[in-house]
Amino acid sequence: MWTCPDCGRSFKNKNQKHSCSVFDVADHFNKRPPLIKDIYNKLIDSVRPFAEFDIGAVRSAIFFRSGTTYIEIKPKKQCLSIYFYLDEKTDDTVIKSGLEISERRIVHTADLFKPDDVNKTLLAHLKRSYELICM
Repeated sequence: MWTCPDCGRSFKNKNQKHSCSVFDVADHFNKRPPLIKDIYNKLIDSVRPFAEFDIGAVRSAIFFRSGTTYIEIKPKKQCLSIYFYLDEKTDDTVIKSGLEISERRIVHTADLFKPDDVNKTLLAHLKRSYELICM
């Protein structure tokens, strides 16, 4: 682990490229409907049983990190968008898109519009992402 001497954040790789701007998680929800925060809270409560993580935030996103980021979250006015890594594409209806960034890493996107969108199928994907990235 490497800790940036300027912002104090820890990263997996030495001199890892990042933004030193640290942002308060609560600020991401200031201009969002309360429903978006409810979805976020359900996501946290649902992921904690199978994953250890710290929560960090920059101006553009919130991160779940366990040595490295495995879930990126972007609160929007209509939904909570989440980004996570898998090692293969999936045609699951929960997933909006998958972008191949390397031979074994595909970024998947899901838009959550209500707390019930944090369901067993999505959580199975997030658990696989955690195992792939952090273990």
